[in-house]
Amino acid sequence: MKKWDIEMSYGVGFSVSGIMAQTKDEAIQKARHMVESGTTILPFDGSVDGRGLEFEQVTYIQEN
Repeated sequence: MKKWDIEMSYGVGFSVSGIMAQTKDEAIQKARHMVESGTTILPFDGSVDGRGLEFEQVTYIQEN
């Protein structure tokens, strides 16, 4: 397995480090799954709803 660091755009930036995958596409899919299934947005005033994040693009990827 190769290790990948990926930065993605969801209107809000997320960085995911240390993804273990064989290919760049597999690393992106794993990072997207982590963000989409495990991200909780904690607003200060309760005005932000973090459900329904839409993936926009990968803005950076590098193999370590």
